[in-house]
Amino acid sequence: MRFLKKWHGSWSDGKSAASVKVEVTLLEDKLAIYTISEPSVKSYFWSYDKIHSPNPVSRRADHVLLTHEDHEGERLFIDEPDFAAHILKHATRITARSHSWAMLKWPLGMTAALVIFWALTFFNIISPSATIANMLPDKARTSLGNGVIKTIAKDRKICQSPEGNAALEKMVARLKEGASKKIPFTFEVADLKIVNAFAAPGDRIVISGKLIETAKSPAEVAGVVAHEMGHAIERHPETNLVRALGLMTIMQLFTAGEAGTLGDVAFYLVQSGYSRQAETEADKHAAKILKKSTIDSRPLAGFFERIIALHRLKENNKNGGVKDKEEENSKQIPDGSDPAKSANSPSTDKKYTSTITEWISTHPPTNKRIEYFNQSSISTNPPILTATEWAALQKICNK
Repeated sequence: MRFLKKWHGSWSDGKSAASVKVEVTLLEDKLAIYTISEPSVKSYFWSYDKIHSPNPVSRRADHVLLTHEDHEGERLFIDEPDFAAHILKHATRITARSHSWAMLKWPLGMTAALVIFWALTFFNIISPSATIANMLPDKARTSLGNGVIKTIAKDRKICQSPEGNAALEKMVARLKEGASKKIPFTFEVADLKIVNAFAAPGDRIVISGKLIETAKSPAEVAGVVAHEMGHAIERHPETNLVRALGLMTIMQLFTAGEAGTLGDVAFYLVQSGYSRQAETEADKHAAKILKKSTIDSRPLAGFFERIIALHRLKENNKNGGVKDKEEENSKQIPDGSDPAKSANSPSTDKKYTSTITEWISTHPPTNKRIEYFNQSSISTNPPILTATEWAALQKICNK
């Protein structure tokens, strides 16, 4: 009777940070994984032809990290010296030669294209990062976006409620109708402790529950969402990734299918803010989307003004401002629910002063931007949400 050799390691399902101890056996046509730390033994099987490794594996490697195309997020780590030599006999795509070929298999015509690309870049005719971002396959972009959402969900919840979801869907359906490009946007509300919203790769829009709570009206939230849709249309999140990670890493997304492993990096970058030009481009898209959706953009300008005032109040408190100064500042906070008027902000606004720094740093609402959105002359008709729907959306994170 033939006994198959076993190796010990750890395996993660990609849904949580925890890993479990496993035994691994190399069968004739697949790799078998058996859990040994669960109450009952569970088995998983990976076909050899779809096994990958983030880095090339040599025969003398002391440890091996493996992933699989059909099991997104799962990771297998074997820390036994002789495992590498045995797995290389079956999984040929993890060898150094295979990794090198993946980078060199482009047609010879790509060389000429790169020369042309360099020339256009040298003479500032095109932006290399934006060009590469627009070349990314949808599969890689979607995988990056999924990685961002998984990173968020590790220690923060994605907010869900039947009434809140319905209200959000009603709002975004109207905004989608106003978009110039029919893009399959996906929207999530995350229980983030900051007032912020951002576009993630793969046309994913994430809104913090704190931002919805801070908003005075559905029109303010719609304006912010339209702005993030503008970032997604221009593929600014992907451009930031290309600019930060470099061409070689991004090229791997075309060939190795390892985009999901960059989720943590992508999450950091999409929150790090954009250039002034990128913000202007997103603003232009937002204005067009809101106009075609018959949504007044002035509440968005009011939201900007209130955020600035809250930021100034926070800075004043940090610097030891006196109570009279706080009251003076709070009276300058406009009520975004009526862009034509300014009213004293309720005292409850002060609780948000510790959460708005993120918005100021990533979406600097300059006076020029405020003036731009205050030019609207339309009225929101019909209303974006009913009072009941708006209340449900504000409570979507169970606050």
